[in-house]
This record gives sequence, C-alpha cells and structure tokens, in this order.
Amino acid sequence: MIKKLRTLANYLWQSWARDLLIVLLFMVPFRSSIADWNQVPSGSMKPTILEGDRIFVNKLAYDLKVPLTKIQIATWGNPERGDIVTFESPRDGTRLVKRVVGVPGDTIEMQNNRLIVNGEPAVYSPLAAGIRDNVTGQEKEISQFANEGIAGEEHPVNIIPCAAFIRFRCRKENI
Repeated sequence: MIKKLRTLANYLWQSWARDLLIVLLFMVPFRSSIADWNQVPSGSMKPTILEGDRIFVNKLAYDLKVPLTKIQIATWGNPERGDIVTFESPRDGTRLVKRVVGVPGDTIEMQNNRLIVNGEPAVYSPLAAGIRDNVTGQEKEISQFANEGIAGEEHPVNIIPCAAFIRFRCRKENI
C-alpha cells in the first residue's frame, strides 16, 4: 500500500506538480512586480472602461518593487495627469481603477459638476457617436456623458448630477 502511494506521488510529481510549481514560482513574482491583469470592479470609469472589463497593469510604469512586497528598488516616474492607475481602497482593499486628475501642488475643485484644476475649469464637449453605446441600464438615463478637456487632454467622462461642492488640495500622500 505504501509503495503504491509513493508510486502515485512520484507519478503526480513527474507528470504535472513539478510543472505547476515552476509556473507558480514564475507567475507569482511576475504578477506582483512586473505586470498584472485585473477585473474592473465598478463603473466609475465609464464610458472609457466598463465594470467587468479586464485590464492589463504595467507595474513597471513608475518603479520596480521587490516581488510580494511594497519595497521599492528603483523609481523612474510618478503618475501624471491623465494616467489611468490602479490601487487598493484604503477602506476595504478593493482594487480601484481611476484617472489621475491632480498632481502634487494642484488645487482641484468641483463646482456645479464642473471640474476646476488650478482655477481653470475643464472644457466639456459632446462625445463622438457610439462611445456611450456600451453603457446600459439606468446610468444611461441619469448620467451625462461628455469629453472633458483638462490641460490640453480630453477624456470621455460620466457626469452624475449632484449638488456637492468639493475643494481638494493635492498632496503627495493623497495620490
């Protein structure tokens, strides 16, 4: 009986477990520090990215980290206005996907659903035909979709009407 179990274990190791271990030893550090793919958890990036989409994440865009840690080995850049970034929510650890609007030193405001960066209001223009076609349900009825121009860059945005006034001063720790 023991001989049969050893033979079975040896067979499993040789047939697929060794290959699985090699793949895991390669993929885990790769996804941790070089590149990853994530499923988008919410519709906050509509109409550019829809919830449920899978996105490729270049983890070498700004720095190099020791695999499975947050220890930086080298840094060669910082997020810039317009970049799409992923990060974990400090509240519940959910993976979030957002576009960078402000960089350190910027003053960001929202007044009457209009973004204002450093005192200059964003310019809104109609979306090209077909961009909002993938948006379904109630959001299509309650949202306004437009191109938002900030500092010479345009991005499609979803504007959900609200009466809030927000003023936010960007600091490195907010990014």
